[in-house]
Amino acid sequence: MSQTHGDSIPSLQLNHVHSKSLESIPQIELADLPIDVIRQIFGQEKDADISDLAITVEKLQVPSSNEQAINVEVYRPKSAAPEAILPVLLY
Repeated sequence: MSQTHGDSIPSLQLNHVHSKSLESIPQIELADLPIDVIRQIFGQEKDADISDLAITVEKLQVPSSNEQAINVEVYRPKSAAPEAILPVLLY
């Protein structure tokens, strides 16, 4: 998957984070993520409507690493449980 629509958007890699010892950092707002990054996380087309998604984004520190993982939980308005939990590692 190549990125052609901007050099300011970080490339995203799926990374399974299982450690319970990750240190929580204050939550970042959805507005802090560029809409293109959000679409890339969820594999949406550029013109897809993602306005019905309520997204909780928690920034986490990865032990022994300078990299930061972002754990994203996706909720549909009519669902009480997350449909998907996508840990994403930003380089």
